[in-house]
Amino acid sequence: MSTYTTERLPGEPIVLQVLYEDWSVKHDLEAALRELAEFLDSAEEPLYYVVDVTRVNVSIDDVVGAASQVARGPAAVLHHPNLKEYVVVTTRGLIKLGAKGLDSELFGFVPVHVCDTLEEALDYVRSRIAGG
Repeated sequence: MSTYTTERLPGEPIVLQVLYEDWSVKHDLEAALRELAEFLDSAEEPLYYVVDVTRVNVSIDDVVGAASQVARGPAAVLHHPNLKEYVVVTTRGLIKLGAKGLDSELFGFVPVHVCDTLEEALDYVRSRIAGG
């Protein structure tokens, strides 16, 4: 069984990635970012990226390492020209803090919206789509 799933929601400019309990920064982040980059590279319009990390257990080192990989360097997928907005789903304070920290000079000012539930995140994105 895979440690995560990545899909484009049918008929919507949304890529949803769900990370499961056994997902890890060390073993799975690179592959997950490659999959996201493939969706963004092939998109004909900018996409919203919603990542559900409610099941993931991470350390502070994991959060800092993941932030560096997604927002800095050659695989900085959060700066992809086809990324419309980044939305993180979590109730964990450490992950919320890390996500909000992406909107700093160190990480290139990546704006992030954080939601407690996947339903809330999808409602938020759909309202953004409807509003233009």
